[in-house]
Amino acid sequence: EGWAVTVHPAGYCDGTRNSVCYREKTSHCQLSQHNDGRGVMKGDGLSGWLVLDLKDVTEGIFMARMEDYHQHKSNLRTEGWETVNNSTKEDGDGRRRKLKAPPPPHPPTWVFEIAINGVIQSMNTTDFQSRCHYMSYNNAICLLWNDEERALKKEKEDVEFAMRLVGEGGRIAVIALTHIYYA
Repeated sequence: EGWAVTVHPAGYCDGTRNSVCYREKTSHCQLSQHNDGRGVMKGDGLSGWLVLDLKDVTEGIFMARMEDYHQHKSNLRTEGWETVNNSTKEDGDGRRRKLKAPPPPHPPTWVFEIAINGVIQSMNTTDFQSRCHYMSYNNAICLLWNDEERALKKEKEDVEFAMRLVGEGGRIAVIALTHIYYA
């Protein structure tokens, strides 16, 4: 319940010359907005599991474009929460572009968990970062699961893929994702 889509502008915002981005009714000038919107699904240590049903998985490879540099307590959805999946608060206006402080370090007890059909795998900061490769600024692609045995079967299977942050980080442990890639 604590995962929230944030900073997602209206329109098609891929940065190409033909995209139409940030065309809001509240805009004073339709040409004044930037064209590189990156909405994210953001969660923290109180967000609980984010569960995705992925269809026709054959290779057993799961990757994601992840952002682990978000500021502590930046998931507005869990503001005021003290336990996982507590009552919710609607997201505030995250549309304004702001310069951010340097990325905060992960709390010492930061643990990221993924589950494939109920099989849970835990990663501390070192394990997680070893699976992530920075292709460019703000663009980390993380190999979250690689089941080589499934790849040999060459069978299509629907898979329940889930992720969460745990540990004593609470709202300090924050992560966001924009894409899930699987085969």
